Amino acid sequence: MAEPTELRQAASLADSVAVGKDLVAMLRDVALFIVVLALFVFPVELGQRLEEAGFDGLDFGGISWRASIEDTDLALREADQTISNLRS
Repeated sequence: MAEPTELRQAASLADSVAVGKDLVAMLRDVALFIVVLALFVFPVELGQRLEEAGFDGLDFGGISWRASIEDTDLALREADQTISNLRS
């Protein structure tokens, strides 16, 4: 049979591991909250930073974001203007 001191040490270790897991989960949740908050508060600035870092897309929670869509839209508008000018 285990001694009471050994049982207390095992319980203490289990409690420490549980607290550590909870702390890591809480830090992860806080980090995700900060990222989502930054996406809502500073979407343009954050998008520019991500583009500078080499990211051209983001898929988060089923919502897709592509920075290249803005470039494509601009190119399409320029092409449409050129076609209109050529037809005149």
